[in-house]
Amino acid sequence: MDPFLFLRFVLSGAIRAGTPVMYASLGETVTERAGIVNLGVEGSMLVGACIGFMTAVETGSAWLGFFAGGLAGAIVSLLHAYLVVNARANQLASGLVLLFFALGFTGLVGRPYVSKQIGGFDVLAIPGLSDIPFLGPVLFRHDILTYIAYLLVPATWWVLYHTRWGLALRAVGESRVVAFSTGRNPALIAYIAIFFSGLMAGFGGAQLSLAYTHFWAKG
Repeated sequence: MDPFLFLRFVLSGAIRAGTPVMYASLGETVTERAGIVNLGVEGSMLVGACIGFMTAVETGSAWLGFFAGGLAGAIVSLLHAYLVVNARANQLASGLVLLFFALGFTGLVGRPYVSKQIGGFDVLAIPGLSDIPFLGPVLFRHDILTYIAYLLVPATWWVLYHTRWGLALRAVGESRVVAFSTGRNPALIAYIAIFFSGLMAGFGGAQLSLAYTHFWAKG
């Protein structure tokens, strides 16, 4: 096989397989800037993949499945938020609890959907850009959710470092006492960060089942 063709396949496959992780990583980046570690991200991804697929099967809409998956991941992450912000539980232990809960929950509710098939999101080549030698097939022949992930990376960076909310978030991560003394609500900011983390992880999970695999299987 032509080495350049092989390299193109490898890089293109890496982007396809890495997109769900990119969504989750963006959410976790925001959470960690607030001083919280969320090991339950994989749990939110599982719930997002399962609920997103179930919604797409029942409604026939991949977009509804995508948004339902994100919302489901965000709702599940609120359990982690309550445990670490209100109950002051160990962050690592709370994240693992969330992961094991998601494994059991999705294995139960997703069982009837294991053999189901959906259309999902197909590959959408961007005219012009997808024809660029080598880089075109690598970067611009993917599903639309991958392109959205491209845009979310600089958007997240801009919010974190060029907005007042991003400054408040980073302040909470550095010192909650100092952030509180300046009139900010550390608990509320932490909740928003964890909710966003779960939302992104849910989107990542939904992208995995609706655009990458087009099926649901336990775990």
